[in-house]
Amino acid sequence: SSHVADIILARLEQLPTPARDLLEMAAVIGGDFPVDLLENIATFDPLPALNLLLQRQFLVELESGRLSFSHRLVQEVIYTRLSPLARRRLHQRVADALIARHGQQAGPQAAAIADHSFMAGPTCYPQAVTFAVLAGDHAMRTFGFEEAAQHYRHALDIAADLPPSPKLATRIRQAYQGLGLAQESLAEWDAARQTYEEWQRWAQTHRRPELALMAQHKLASMLGLIGQLDQSAAISARISRRLPPDTPPALADAQHRLELLISHRVNPPAWTSAGWPVFTPWPVRLERPWEEIAAVLGEEQAIQTLNLYGWALTLQGHLNTAEETLHYAGRLAEGYGQAGLQATSFHLLAQLWDLRGDYTAMSGALEQALALVERLPPMRWAVLWGLIHQAYVDLRWNRLERAESRLRKLQQELAGRDALCSHQLSVAVGLGLLAMFRQNLKEATRYFEAALSNAGNLYASNYVVVYLSRARIHRKHGRLEEAQEAIMHAMTFAGERGMLADYISAAVEAARFDRATDQPQHVIPLLQQAEAMASQAGMLPARLSTRQALFRVFRHLQAADEAAWYRRLARADRDAIAATIPLPADRNAYLTRHDFESL
Repeated sequence: SSHVADIILARLEQLPTPARDLLEMAAVIGGDFPVDLLENIATFDPLPALNLLLQRQFLVELESGRLSFSHRLVQEVIYTRLSPLARRRLHQRVADALIARHGQQAGPQAAAIADHSFMAGPTCYPQAVTFAVLAGDHAMRTFGFEEAAQHYRHALDIAADLPPSPKLATRIRQAYQGLGLAQESLAEWDAARQTYEEWQRWAQTHRRPELALMAQHKLASMLGLIGQLDQSAAISARISRRLPPDTPPALADAQHRLELLISHRVNPPAWTSAGWPVFTPWPVRLERPWEEIAAVLGEEQAIQTLNLYGWALTLQGHLNTAEETLHYAGRLAEGYGQAGLQATSFHLLAQLWDLRGDYTAMSGALEQALALVERLPPMRWAVLWGLIHQAYVDLRWNRLERAESRLRKLQQELAGRDALCSHQLSVAVGLGLLAMFRQNLKEATRYFEAALSNAGNLYASNYVVVYLSRARIHRKHGRLEEAQEAIMHAMTFAGERGMLADYISAAVEAARFDRATDQPQHVIPLLQQAEAMASQAGMLPARLSTRQALFRVFRHLQAADEAAWYRRLARADRDAIAATIPLPADRNAYLTRHDFESL
């Protein structure tokens, strides 16, 4: 009240000048503060004045040894009494003292420095931008995503009133990147999209085409990560067309692979001697590409791109390079406190170990991903793919009831969350596969048709799975022409993208078709080539499926020696995979799969 304020001001007037000056400095600092900060700001020895302020209970000493006002109203009255000029000068002195104490690596003090710099007036605005960005970075590393977003937005608001400069452009880029990442961490996808689009407009206005491309790249990566693949593909295509000639090779390679895998364009195929579409490898010709991507984008901002690059390399069968890329991404994510992207790294590593047929390592990676986000509910999105993956593994392990339970729970959790449409489609495909395992072909067809109605948002492997499943359904109904067309389409799609495991799945389905049409001898070279590629890539389950197919082909042809040979090889692969399944019940269920009966 005004009466209390008058009393405080009257007491203030009774103080000697040094004590009043010191109290004004403390009012500008605000909150609680260390004694030596006052010593750094004051132009005189503050201890006599400080003792007087403690005696008269303007200030109190806390248990921590820090100082604070005896009542918040005391600080407010004294601060309000200051002239605007005096406030600005004192805020600048506080900011300078904090910078002298903490430097550019201010950590938790960065927010205070940013605030004092801003309150010091326009001459200190560039400094305020710098420390607002650093405050956002610190908040990100301590999982304070909402706080981080506020700091980054504050930096951008201040920067909007400043003349352009190279240093300011760097800070603006960091603020946009940090704000988008904070919003992604909070699963605020629409807000993150608006941030990246705003950054792109800023870059275009200021004639910074390289930053405009970076903003589009971040947007495409985010959309790809959450499964809005049709939009991600459109943006990725634009980026690829506009990549400048001097784009670093690793970044260009990552961009081209991502665009290839999220696009659903299918070109006319080349043909093998067996009359099926050929496989086109996409070799890795770069040494340690993950390091170059991190150097170009900056470590903190490269993690999402590295995860997507690792995913692309995994699908294309480059498991060793993919593993190193994903481990590198995971270490960076851990170092920068990006738990959601670290969980994504673990999930993608789980997918990689699944392709290798090491289910112990796969289960461990999935458990690590789940443990990371248990204490961070906003990051639940980061483990949804892992949970879907677990359901798919249950299908392969012949644990149908558990797979259905997982898929139904996910279906319920994802209902109405249209931003995660690819997750919804993946659950639908999983339910379709479950229906097929149970020989409910009508229900399976319903799920697959629903998935294809939004084909642009189907992940590449699921797109192949749907077409191969439809081929099998057509074949079982005697619609051989439709079955062949579906296999051709899946094989062309996987082959031209270099999706090794998916192409091998299509080759195995082609062998089933050729057996059904009594011409299996034509597919033997294709299966043997697929077996060799699977061996070279270290994909044990894919090699097992080719050896099973070769066993059945040679048995169909009554070539007993060859059939026996491939039967032994298939058994060895089956047993090697089963040995990695952690729980005995799961291992036994896997070994009783219907397709293993003939082995």
